[in-house]
Amino acid sequence: MSAVSWCSEFCVCCAPTATFEELVADAASLIDLATVFECEVDGVALEDLGDHRFVAPPFTVTLREGALFRLPSGPRSPVASDGFWVMVAPLPPGERTIHSHGVIGDPGVPLFETEVTYSLTLE
Repeated sequence: MSAVSWCSEFCVCCAPTATFEELVADAASLIDLATVFECEVDGVALEDLGDHRFVAPPFTVTLREGALFRLPSGPRSPVASDGFWVMVAPLPPGERTIHSHGVIGDPGVPLFETEVTYSLTLE
């Protein structure tokens, strides 16, 4: 994945009684501000990432004590997610690198930025 937003009843933008559709709308309003979404596999940039925006079906997140916003532990449902998702074909064995970078807002002064590099050894 390169840029994803998610929302549930514990997000500051959502009411505790929000419907799944309202959660999706809140998640979408943030991802609408995405300005950078990049992904590379072994140094090769994936193209047309803007064509891979999807809303995930509802899912549940289980928090451990103090894990997020100091909320109590336990399941939270539903969770809504909207974003740019990438799935690649099986990679051949060997050392592989997957790099993902996403920015919400102005890249010079982002509201949110994430950058992850996975170094994998596939057998």
